[in-house]
Amino acid sequence: MNDPAWLILAVALVLIVVVPLFVGKSDRRRIQEQIGSRGGQIISIERSVRSGGRSSRIYDVSYLTPSGESLKASCRTGMGGVYWLSSTPPGFPS
Repeated sequence: MNDPAWLILAVALVLIVVVPLFVGKSDRRRIQEQIGSRGGQIISIERSVRSGGRSSRIYDVSYLTPSGESLKASCRTGMGGVYWLSSTPPGFPS
């Protein structure tokens, strides 16, 4: 049990399990903040099956605009923030 390989394996497993949980929560919080700052309300945020690349993730977002219109849009998240696949979330002024 004093073999360093066990320690390396344990650390790797923790990173594989724990880091994605924190990243997903952070992504959802940033998306919610962007929609909320424009007066909208999130209905759902789902991770897309599409690949966002090596260091980004794509989410399908359902939300209500301030006027009450229900819309869906996709965004990509990464270290730099939230990037909508359109210039801004649909239903909001640019």
